[in-house]
Amino acid sequence: MKRKVIIPYNPKLKEVARQLRKSGTLSEVLLWKYLKKKKMRGYDFDRQKPLSNYIVDFLCNELMLAIEIDGCSHNEKAKEDRIRQAKLESLGIRFLRFHDSDIKKNIQGVLWVIEDWIRKHKDEPTPNPSQEGNKKAAGDSRGVNKYTPVPSQEGKKHTPNPLSRGEYKSPLLGRETGVGANKDGEL
Repeated sequence: MKRKVIIPYNPKLKEVARQLRKSGTLSEVLLWKYLKKKKMRGYDFDRQKPLSNYIVDFLCNELMLAIEIDGCSHNEKAKEDRIRQAKLESLGIRFLRFHDSDIKKNIQGVLWVIEDWIRKHKDEPTPNPSQEGNKKAAGDSRGVNKYTPVPSQEGKKHTPNPLSRGEYKSPLLGRETGVGANKDGEL
């Protein structure tokens, strides 16, 4: 079992997260049915989890994987979502994003993408957020460089997560999924 990473969060978000769980969207409820109680390959997911100053829809701490569902309300917040995601990625969180309609119309395809990601990434070392300062010192002026392995990964092949960058075309979903992708799959 991988180590559990504790990511600090704003305590004021605890009540907000509780309210979001109570008033979840249909897509959140549908996906939660398959993620709760370790139903997804034996991994424990939390719903509406506070991290830093944000709340993610679903989080598997062991995999450092956040799953986000983007609906109509995210159309106007694409830039804000990218900034938010970059900040959380700097803490070691990796993302899968799905559109609300994908969950409603093709839940099996969405589940396949999640299972495939877990199968491919389950043995990777847990990202070490404490190394973030080293990444910035290594030449990344923004302090966020998900392509630079942390020292514990030196010498190992590091593959960026195509799903978190809108570059993954799901054979079951029939279109690209990911951050900032609009309905036509464009970034």
